[in-house]
Amino acid sequence: EEKLVSEADFTAESGVTPAQWPDVQALIGDTSDNIPGVPGIGPKTARQIFSICPSLEDIRDHFVLLPPKMQAKLQAHLENMFTWRELTTLRRDFCPGVTLEDLRVRPLDAATCALLTEEFELFALRRELAALDRLQAAEADLPEEFLDAGSIREDAQPAAGKKAAAEQASLPLAQPARSGRATSQMSLLDAMPQESAPALDDVSALPDCGDARVALIWAHGDREAPYLAVEGADGSSLGEWQWKGPVAELARWLAPARTLVTADLKGMLTSAPCWQFLAGRAGDCIDLGVAAYLLNPEENDYGWPRLSARWGAVLRHELESRGETAPGPARLGLAMAQLFEQRMEKDGLLELFRRLEMPLLPVLAGMEQSGVAIDAAAFRAFLDDVQGRLDQLTAHVYELAGTQFNIRSAQQLGDVLFNGLGLPAPRKTKGGQASTSQQTLEKLAGQHPVVDSILQYRKLEKMRSTYLDPLPRLVDPQGRIHTTFNQKATATGRLSSSNPNLQNIPVRGPLGKRMRSCFIAGPGRLLVSADYSQVELRVLAHVSQDPALLEAFRNGEDIHARTAALVYDLPPDQVSPDQRRNAKTINFGLIYGMGAQKLAQELKISTTQAKDFIARYFERLQGLKEFYEGVEASARKHGFVTTLGGRRRLLPDINSASGQAAALARRQAINTVIQGSAADIIKLAMLAVARDERLRALDARLLLQVPDELLLEVPAD
Repeated sequence: EEKLVSEADFTAESGVTPAQWPDVQALIGDTSDNIPGVPGIGPKTARQIFSICPSLEDIRDHFVLLPPKMQAKLQAHLENMFTWRELTTLRRDFCPGVTLEDLRVRPLDAATCALLTEEFELFALRRELAALDRLQAAEADLPEEFLDAGSIREDAQPAAGKKAAAEQASLPLAQPARSGRATSQMSLLDAMPQESAPALDDVSALPDCGDARVALIWAHGDREAPYLAVEGADGSSLGEWQWKGPVAELARWLAPARTLVTADLKGMLTSAPCWQFLAGRAGDCIDLGVAAYLLNPEENDYGWPRLSARWGAVLRHELESRGETAPGPARLGLAMAQLFEQRMEKDGLLELFRRLEMPLLPVLAGMEQSGVAIDAAAFRAFLDDVQGRLDQLTAHVYELAGTQFNIRSAQQLGDVLFNGLGLPAPRKTKGGQASTSQQTLEKLAGQHPVVDSILQYRKLEKMRSTYLDPLPRLVDPQGRIHTTFNQKATATGRLSSSNPNLQNIPVRGPLGKRMRSCFIAGPGRLLVSADYSQVELRVLAHVSQDPALLEAFRNGEDIHARTAALVYDLPPDQVSPDQRRNAKTINFGLIYGMGAQKLAQELKISTTQAKDFIARYFERLQGLKEFYEGVEASARKHGFVTTLGGRRRLLPDINSASGQAAALARRQAINTVIQGSAADIIKLAMLAVARDERLRALDARLLLQVPDELLLEVPAD
């Protein structure tokens, strides 16, 4: 139900006119806007005051006319009340060019709405708009006499519930144009912009692209025909087409181009041999996904659908205002490249983009194509051993628990541990059941033998399910596994690996060593591992210039023993293994933003002891303390931090009123400067290895990158 309020209604209800309302709020306050108001004055008292003095100016100028009680309340606030009125009054001089006509309700811009719902993942709104479209269809099919006020909205509402929501969600925003009444202001017809680029399969019909910028965009996946556009010398588009011919012909036509703009250069390099000529020219290409990642590394998707949803409406409007009608994906790509270049230059990211991130793409593509060989027989033998041990542990757990149950089921395991065996129940999960997380079970270790057996079971089961069982199924006919290196997945600039993840292969303990031995070199070749020694701590020593850390590294000392000696006031040769371990934990922990509570868990000490340990650490390493404080102060001032390579990470929560959010942002600031700089260094190393003429002559191939380590495959001789 709508309630229409006129000026007369408002005055009758409140006792003042709308024009007086800011004056009233200045006195009574407004908690939603943090306006304190005058203590002791509420709406009733304010009405009495304004019946005598109709404005704040009258209150000030005719103060003696007010009753003594009201004077006493107002006396100390005669100046403040004008400030409060200013704060509570909406500014009306900030939109001088906006008229009431501009604000008139008009038909929905369905194209912009569709892009908006896609960009910001407003799926509920998208369903509602689809439901309105169905409603409009129902109205269009009914005779005029049935369209009286409200009749359709009462009888033709979409059904409620999950099924209806699913039906609505499946409706496209764009539907074929219908005949009938077009009266709805929420029309969603032809919502998504239509691509009208002509189709071509003959390169002779394309303009010469020599020394030009060309955009090549696979807008609908790599199985569909790509769109291409050529930019003229004046920056305008010479045309846009959809290429339906062989990609090899398109590659030959594209070879003379000065710059290629695309959304996924690495994907092109691995899709067909004809694109390999781009590998040596990657620094001159513009990968829109990589550029968008550098500008904001916190997103989780930099594919073309996401980029076009994020920037499409703005860029289309700009292009159309310049006279370019119905721009398609490729012309949008050209405009996006220009915009991203301007923003990267403004943010100091252009050199990082051109000198590091773009040249790295063909290196990653080559690593993905090379793959890593595995010893299938060793995998099978390892799997058989682990499965046999799992079977033994399963029987042992059943015996200790006195019942059979699904050990992998958190609910059944919790019931056995906390109800059947009476172990102390820990915190509950969001679903309301007792937690059986790894952390919970580790705290219960030693309280019942079944817990230790379950922990061992989980360790072996993870080895089986994550590595031993699935990895052999992923080998190619040459017996090699191919991972995907993700350049745009972490906010710090580190590379990640997926499908499968070959960066987290276990290394510690007997199981880890046996696991690593299953990865081998090809026939007649050997694996060579080269890693940086404590690269993040060296970066920390460099950026902090802490004298103790610098001296330890320059003298080739054990950095953790040196730190322990400082913290515990001992000569380095008297530091115990436990003291060195504690120092190592805090050395690496502080890089990753570890707080006192986490340190206490790691060292198995109280939080108070952990706080004392951290305080002593910073007291003895003053350079580190000043560095940490400097990074935090800079992040607070600028809203971002940068790495040694110029990589930028935005930290919008660094000044948050939420202590938890601000603390996380502070940890991210330190972590990014250290870990991000280490990531820049290893990427530079990858480029150096890939470009090294002697390594190329020796046929040394780069296979893997694991945070601070490179793995190469080389001929045995």
